[in-house]
Parts: sequence; structure tokens; C-alpha cells
Amino acid sequence: METRKNRGRTSKKIYNKSKRKGNKRKRYKPRETHHIQVSPIHKIYYYEFGNSSGEPVFIIHGGPGDYSRFENIELFNRRKYKIIFIDQRGCGRSKPFCELKENTTDDLVEDIEKVRIATGLGHRKIQLFGVSWGTFLSLSYSIKYPENVSRIVLRSVFLCTKKEYMDVEGGDFVKKMFPDVYDEYIKDAKNPNNATQEYFDKIVKCNNKTGIKYFKKVSDYENMLMSLYPNKRALPRKFGEKDICLARLEDHYFRNRCFTRDIMSKIHKIRDIPTTIVHGRYDAVTPAYYAYKLHKALPNSKIHFTIAGHLMKDKGNYEKLKYIFGGS
Repeated sequence: METRKNRGRTSKKIYNKSKRKGNKRKRYKPRETHHIQVSPIHKIYYYEFGNSSGEPVFIIHGGPGDYSRFENIELFNRRKYKIIFIDQRGCGRSKPFCELKENTTDDLVEDIEKVRIATGLGHRKIQLFGVSWGTFLSLSYSIKYPENVSRIVLRSVFLCTKKEYMDVEGGDFVKKMFPDVYDEYIKDAKNPNNATQEYFDKIVKCNNKTGIKYFKKVSDYENMLMSLYPNKRALPRKFGEKDICLARLEDHYFRNRCFTRDIMSKIHKIRDIPTTIVHGRYDAVTPAYYAYKLHKALPNSKIHFTIAGHLMKDKGNYEKLKYIFGGS
């Protein structure tokens, strides 16, 4: 396992915060930047913030296909915690970008363990902070390596079950809460009952122009469901090859049911790990029922339902997480 380190350097392409309309955006600079060769194909990047001797917290980002969002450092007391962000395989600065080979849930779980070892933590336990898709990965890691985990914090629980997929992508839940949004979403599908898979087939198999057209349809749908205050005028207007590539990652995992079977059948393995769940009561992307189901299965868990949707920036979610991690 090879590791390389760059102190305080980030990729300008992805993470540089620039001026817009005369306002300065804050730039978040890691204390250290590292990369590890985790397989013959994949090299992943991870980043350290905070106190080098502090309590280690690993931030497991969402997706599949997102990247490390450094602005979330504001949630933490940086004198107390050693905070580690990881770009998952094919994401962010990790290379090769959007590679699907050797990219499964088990691979990502092992990468978390490789980063834990590479950071020199030895036998020290880590905390995991998982976001959306990252909650599923955090649970998967904890089930395999419970002896390495001191606490789990989950925001917007996702268990990667068929029922969740049907609730959101299939509309079983969404069409009751957002009937107009769902109706607009499926109207161009040949088979409305299978609209999402039909659109993803076009995204991954067609030329860029057609792919982007259908990516926008899926993106608009998901963005309308995410916010507590959905706004059509705020939807992204421009998409490119990078967006299509990341859609392939999402399709890769969801088409293969996240390369796992029922995670709830193994959840007893982490019943003694302190777990805190923060979930928007009005979250239509990861409905609250599944967070509550997980909470009921974990006797050492606490759940906080917030006045929020799926987004981290929704005030209810953000303020509760700042309270948990001591951010200023």
C-alpha cells in the first residue's frame, strides 16, 4: 500500500473557492493532503483538518459519485477533532476519475480501513460521520470492523433497500408528497413505472447531448425533492461530461443493489456502538421511516428528527450537527 502526502495543497479544479459578484467565498485548506494506491487501478485521496492529536473522525461523503465537501469542516470543533475527508474511488481527486472496475461497497469499506491504518492510528478507534449514501458505507464499515469504531453519526439514513428505491425512484412515496413533481418526471418515459431506469439507460448509453438531456431530468427531480423549500428557478442549468460520468457511478451501484444484501440482517453486530442519527422529518430523498427503523434496531442509538429536508444546509440539519460536533 503506497501513500503520498502534500501538506496544505488542494486541487484548484475541484476545491478552489473563487470570487463571485464581488463576494469572497471562504477557501478551506487541509492541513495535509495524502493519496494511497489502494488497488492496481485505484489511487484515492484523503485530507486532514483539525488537531493532529485529536479524536479521529472520518467523514464519509454522499453519492455515489460525490466528493469531499470541505465546507463541512465548520460543523466541528477543530481543536478537539482530527478530521479526515476521503474521496471515494472514482470521485473528487481520486484516480482514475469515475472508474467502475474494482469499485464495489466492499472495496470502499476496505479503503476506509486502509486510510485508518495509513493515518497511523494503530489501535485507536475512529468516529464515522456518514452523509446520505455515506451512512450506508459507514454502517457497512462498522459491521465489518466494529472493534475499530467508537461512535457513528449519521445524517439522512440510506440503507440501500429495494423498498427505498421504489419509494423515491419508483415514486411509491414521492408521488404522495410531491405529486406534481413526480408527474412531470415520468411524463417522457415509455414505461412510467420504470422511468428512472429508462432515463439512466439513456444517460449511460447515448451520446453526450442525449445523455445530458436525461441527466437534467433526473437531476431536476432529485433537486426538487432535496430541499425543504424547492425552487425551480434555482435548479442547475448547465451540465457536462463530468456529470454524465458521475451518473454512471450512481447507476453502477444502484443497478447492482449496492453489491450487498439486506444490511439490517447484520445490524446486530453494531448494537453496542453509540450511534446518533440526524434526519430531516420532511426528507423525500431518504424518507424518515428508514432512519427510525434503524434507530429501533440499535438500542444504543439516539435519533433527532429535524425541521429539514435532505440537504446538509437546511438549518435544522446543520444546527443539530454543529451541536453534536461542537462547531462554532
